[in-house]
Amino acid sequence: MNAKLSALFLTLALVLSHTLCAVVAANYVNLWWGGQYAGYSFPPYTAFFLAIPYGAGVLLCLGLAWFFHRR
Repeated sequence: MNAKLSALFLTLALVLSHTLCAVVAANYVNLWWGGQYAGYSFPPYTAFFLAIPYGAGVLLCLGLAWFFHRR
């Protein structure tokens, strides 16, 4: 059972990391376009702040995978 939980959390960490990349890239492009053509006030680098909660989720999943692997 522990091996299955470890694999589950590793898979979830992988999915979250790929989602992080897609979401941050899409928001960066949208903010860049908005700044160039629509007059948005936020700079595009603010899209990287979305990496904080996703990164915390990835680290949590990796920690849980390591915990279940060790048991």
